[in-house]
Amino acid sequence: MKKIIIEDLNSEMKDFEDAVQTNAAIYSDIDIIITRDKKDYKNSEL
Repeated sequence: MKKIIIEDLNSEMKDFEDAVQTNAAIYSDIDIIITRDKKDYKNSEL
C-alpha cells in the first residue's frame, strides 16, 4: 500500500485520488474503472 501511495505522489496524473484508484486497480489486476471523469484517465494504463 505504501508503495502505491509513493508512486501516486510521483504520478503524472493531475488528480491524486485518480492516481490512487488507477494504481490500486493495476496492483489488484483490475482491468477497468468506471468513471465520468474521462479526461483524467485519458492516458491511464487501464
